[in-house]
Amino acid sequence: MGSLIFLIILFGVFTIFNPVLSAILVIIALVTVPWIFHAIRKNDEKIVSAEVVDRTQIMREEYRHSGFSIGTRGGGRMYWRVKNVPSHVEVKLNVVYENGNHAQLTLTEGSGRYNRIMAQCEKRKEVPTKVTPVFDALPNASEKVDFVEVQTNQLVAGVYVIGEVIPEGNYDFRWIWGSGSLEKYVDHTTTLGASNLFAWVGNTKNYENRQLVNVVCKTGEHLHVSGNLIVEIRKSTPVKLEL
Repeated sequence: MGSLIFLIILFGVFTIFNPVLSAILVIIALVTVPWIFHAIRKNDEKIVSAEVVDRTQIMREEYRHSGFSIGTRGGGRMYWRVKNVPSHVEVKLNVVYENGNHAQLTLTEGSGRYNRIMAQCEKRKEVPTKVTPVFDALPNASEKVDFVEVQTNQLVAGVYVIGEVIPEGNYDFRWIWGSGSLEKYVDHTTTLGASNLFAWVGNTKNYENRQLVNVVCKTGEHLHVSGNLIVEIRKSTPVKLEL
């Protein structure tokens, strides 16, 4: 807020000395600002998955009435104190775009852009209309097709409860076969806001991941594997630093 007031005052002073140039700057701002917001929105529409990696509670100072006293001469005095109160929550998102690029965004939880991206990723969890077939058309009915055998520490389509089926911890997931999605929810619900991980997994599309590293899995969370996907799960290797 302080920065905005400073800019308004600075612009007012600048207008007094050079009103023509100030008018030109206003016109440029009226043209470029909507274009910038439009470009950001169009770029956000290319996001196919978003994972919450950090949430930070931001505080602000607030003056609150703390008391009132009357002096010996009859005069009154009110007392105020500064208290830190919650302002908003900053959320860091790891996002994946349609072309496979990764990026990290820091947004305010509950903001219009945050809600739009999360809702968009929820909708993209639907099975794509163009799906790569598991088997090619058979030339004749007698041709034999081998079944895929699921090995130890490999997950197929289903729901896995952290703390019951899978112990709590940090895990790496590696694509083995098929295609689908890997999702994680803070509890058994599937409503908007409960999801803290979504990623397409496969090896045919540019937006599909072949590996997810260091996924934090907490007791009570629900891990969903969908599609005809098979992924391997293993404990993440702790980071070792020699500084």
